[in-house]
Amino acid sequence: MKKFDVRKYKNDGLGAGGATGIIDGSDSLANQGQVISIQNIRNSSTVYFKAFITAFNDTFSPNYTPTEVFGRTDPIYQYKNTTRAITLAWKIPAASESEAFENLDRVQRFLRMLYPSYTDANSALTLSQAPLMRIKVMNLMQKVSTNKIDNSLTDPSAVGSTKAFRQYISANSPSQGLLGVITSCNVNYNLEGADGVFEKQGAAPVPGGGAGTKSTILPKLIDINISFSPLHEKTLGYGDGIGINSFPYGLSGTGDETADIGFAETARANASRRSAVQQMLIDSGLEPNPSVAPPPPRGKSLAELIALKKTLEEKRRTAASAQQERDKELAAYRKAERKISRKERRGKISELEAETQRFEAADGLSDLVNNASAASEELQNLEDLLG
Repeated sequence: MKKFDVRKYKNDGLGAGGATGIIDGSDSLANQGQVISIQNIRNSSTVYFKAFITAFNDTFSPNYTPTEVFGRTDPIYQYKNTTRAITLAWKIPAASESEAFENLDRVQRFLRMLYPSYTDANSALTLSQAPLMRIKVMNLMQKVSTNKIDNSLTDPSAVGSTKAFRQYISANSPSQGLLGVITSCNVNYNLEGADGVFEKQGAAPVPGGGAGTKSTILPKLIDINISFSPLHEKTLGYGDGIGINSFPYGLSGTGDETADIGFAETARANASRRSAVQQMLIDSGLEPNPSVAPPPPRGKSLAELIALKKTLEEKRRTAASAQQERDKELAAYRKAERKISRKERRGKISELEAETQRFEAADGLSDLVNNASAASEELQNLEDLLG
């Protein structure tokens, strides 16, 4: 990282005997890593700013396509994706003329990153690379799972969330920044504000422009506001081979968001859900249940019986297909339940986690069971009517 030094280009504020008169404490904090780093992924060039952050908004937007169904109060929502948008704003103050010059240079190098790369093929410019970049704001904007573990802070007696807290340290590397695109950038040089500017003294003569002293100004305060759209480098979600545990800020805590509402209350809720699933299986005849007499068939005319006979084979195929889908999902549920029970017996997961996983495994089974039951009942009614 390029070192921050308020006196880098000009040692302003010299006291008696050449003693330095300007000391900026923010230099020390920035040199220790409290910075905003922006890296151009095309050539790995990086620009750093002191983290005088004035706004940081992280917005997550799940997107659905609603489908209106006749007779249904609510639409059916078909999931599309979840997008993330970040708004970041920061100030770039200058305590000296030297730092004002350095700030303007950093802003200039940052703005150059917003333009693409071209190749010249037979004097025809062709776009070759888009202006993608990585932005890292300490631990708040970073690549997923980039936190390093500091073993020197590890207490052998610490477990669970205590250990995770002590090991949570963000890597100070711009290559670990969040990949994405800047969709808008606003730079305010505050020329009209009370902060004013530095009039650069001792400027070298400019050809045709005299000494150039009064025509060179350096803003004392620059404001930057950007809108950033991340491009995630791995699939996020829940499922086999898909990870989301440390997203988006790299924490690897207990992972049990239900702990705050109490173990007993959550366990009772999960037990109730499990009972509901079990009752559903019993009611559908997939588990032992008391026999229930079928409803008497309704009377049909001869014309209706002839029409029903024509559709009997189609109903049989529909019922068989629904039963196959139900049996397939039921087999998957029972397999998952056995796997969860093994993990629970071996102590790999808690009772609460086991109950939660059982409920998630049963998700979707209810609709298939109901569809199969409805198709079977309809087929049975037709067969009874037709003898």
